[in-house]
Amino acid sequence: DLAGGFLMASRLGLVIAAAFVGMELGVITPGMNTVLIIMAIITCVLSPLLYNIIFKQKAISDEKTVIVGGSSIGVLLSRRLQMHGRSSVIIERNRERYEEIKAKGLDAFYGDGTNVKVYERIGLKKENFILVFTGQGPVDEAICQMLRNELFHERIISKPENLKEEIALRNLGVDVIDSRLVIAATLENMILKPTAHHALIDSFENYIVEDLEVISPEVDGRQIKEIHLHKDGMLMLLTRGHEKQVPHGDTYLRKGDRLTVFGTATAIDQIRQKMSGK
Repeated sequence: DLAGGFLMASRLGLVIAAAFVGMELGVITPGMNTVLIIMAIITCVLSPLLYNIIFKQKAISDEKTVIVGGSSIGVLLSRRLQMHGRSSVIIERNRERYEEIKAKGLDAFYGDGTNVKVYERIGLKKENFILVFTGQGPVDEAICQMLRNELFHERIISKPENLKEEIALRNLGVDVIDSRLVIAATLENMILKPTAHHALIDSFENYIVEDLEVISPEVDGRQIKEIHLHKDGMLMLLTRGHEKQVPHGDTYLRKGDRLTVFGTATAIDQIRQKMSGK
């Protein structure tokens, strides 16, 4: 709304016409007329710029990830999201730890994650992912319970400490991280696919893996070879419903397809724009 207000503030033609009528009627002086026109020109130049800045900030805010608990995992995740150009905010109840996180250049909010008003203050939206990692199982469970039952939020991820907590979180509809499976999968990759594993881990700052949805009508029904994609990007996997396939040049894209893409940040941005039509 504020961004729209800036955009509507520029009315150069109306101001010039009003100033001309005022001059004709003798209501304003030539000097005042000049001032009004200069102000109108400045407003017309600055208003679109201010609109773009505010609207962009709002878009980033809508996509932010909320991390409850300033643990080392939360801080590392926030940094990695930052590399992807995604915003995040860490909710931390310990003042000293909160100051440390802020000093690292990360966005943080000083407050108790068990307090429902904290989420109102940070402007939580239904699109936002919430990661609950305080390191205290019962506290994590209580936060997830509050988020589901009081705020009716659906996009919640947490890591249970034991089977009892896992069952409770799953019953709440929380996406649960199975640390045993994550560690086993990592070890499997290190043993069976060491080159690929280290290439992804060691070159994280240069290369990204991301899932993109095909939205644009311009690519719907077209073959991949007909679409100009950045040379530093590669389509690794195509998911259509429950089916998965390795895409190639003759593969037709359909609206709603999900593409797993590997490449540089620039390449990913270009492919994202192509698939979203933005």
